[in-house]
Amino acid sequence: MAQYIESLRKLLKYDIDLMLPAHGPPITEPRKRIEELIQHRIEREEQVFRLLKNGKTTVKAITAEIYPELSGFYYAVAKGQTYAHLVKLQKEGKVSSQGEGQNATFTVRE
Repeated sequence: MAQYIESLRKLLKYDIDLMLPAHGPPITEPRKRIEELIQHRIEREEQVFRLLKNGKTTVKAITAEIYPELSGFYYAVAKGQTYAHLVKLQKEGKVSSQGEGQNATFTVRE
């Protein structure tokens, strides 16, 4: 997640008029869209951290709280994003984990 956000920030350094994503329509206001994506990831990270502080200690529990409407493939993708946020928080020293991968239990470091 940290690399993704950093890559988005690097894109802001370029004078881009049009982005043609692999899926979806052309993006005619790239700077605005990139800034929205960065802000969304920051807000999602804050939400993940807040849920962790409130006792949701697993990827599954946090994902179910954030994305109650999802199932199947989309739920699996959402779990991956939740896990990526937790890994970022762990690398920053804000979170610790016990166990492996998406099955680990996470706690806030005080």
